[in-house]
Amino acid sequence: MLKFFNSSSIKVCVALILSLVPINLTQAAELYLEDGTVLTNHAEISAKLAPFGSVSYWPMSNDLDIQDVLNQDSLTDIEKKQLLTQLEPFLQEKFKQAGYYYQGLDMVVINPQTPDTEFPKPICHTHSDDELRYNIDGEGIFVFVFPNGSQARLKIEKNDILVITKGTQHWFEVTPKRTIKLVRFYTSKNGWTPIYSCPFLKEKTN
Repeated sequence: MLKFFNSSSIKVCVALILSLVPINLTQAAELYLEDGTVLTNHAEISAKLAPFGSVSYWPMSNDLDIQDVLNQDSLTDIEKKQLLTQLEPFLQEKFKQAGYYYQGLDMVVINPQTPDTEFPKPICHTHSDDELRYNIDGEGIFVFVFPNGSQARLKIEKNDILVITKGTQHWFEVTPKRTIKLVRFYTSKNGWTPIYSCPFLKEKTN
């Protein structure tokens, strides 16, 4: 049976994940700060984002025969389900090492042919659960809004695993490449539902 953990337990699990995953700087995420600073080391990025989030590099097993599917711009719902089925044993083993479990998962696929009307709206929001995302292809940007009103833009690359702490004000944007395949993990039935309340952002724009 899948287990649920409180936020403190999840943070401990995230720390364990970071300790288990080797950093590969050839696939570095990038964190852009308002003062012009750019960080490309996963550990430095996580330290800067703490306690609001963390990112690490989680390379997929060479045993996974999924490259042909990843090379496709678009995936049908059946292909998404098949890909998740192939990935899940690998993902479950990684999470097991960290003592972390999830209730469910799905996949978001965006490509240059995706109509603008189907793109996620870049609206600031929060979640009542920690948000966990694993990028299996392409790139995307998560914008963090901090309590002092400042913002940081995090670009994640292939094989980056991202944790956004519950209650953190943020939103997602596509990059000019308009290409990403993102696995979303859910730790409760309703915890992933967006809450459109971002007082820190409002405070900054007034």
